Amino acid sequence: MYLTTANRPSAAAKDAEIRLKRPPRTRFDRIVARPESGVVLAALVVYVFFAIMAPHFLTERVTSNILLSSATLGIIAVGVATLMIAGQFDLSVGSVYGLSAALVVFMVNFGVPGWAAHPLVLAFGIAIGIANGWLLGVH
Repeated sequence: MYLTTANRPSAAAKDAEIRLKRPPRTRFDRIVARPESGVVLAALVVYVFFAIMAPHFLTERVTSNILLSSATLGIIAVGVATLMIAGQFDLSVGSVYGLSAALVVFMVNFGVPGWAAHPLVLAFGIAIGIANGWLLGVH
């Protein structure tokens, strides 16, 4: 169509022409285009479902339990994300978390006071983490 390169429109001119033809993006379009929006939408759907189906779901106690559980998993997720950013991949985090929770329950059921059980289990988790790090670093 163009005989010389001087008659061709520049790339910037093509981009400007495309932008003029495209409708402007609204704030809603920008939010929905983010990858996190699917997870947030799914969480809202689950929340609304249980709010409708379970009569006591919207109580303060249930909401408090959900937020406490989410906070604990969020703290663990930050640690795992840091490992992944550093190029490492550690699947033992979840199992150490579960074992630590079970160990606290076990210790409290056998008479160890809660104020003593929690620091002991924290030290246990740190020791397993150090052992995992050392074993992976050596081999």
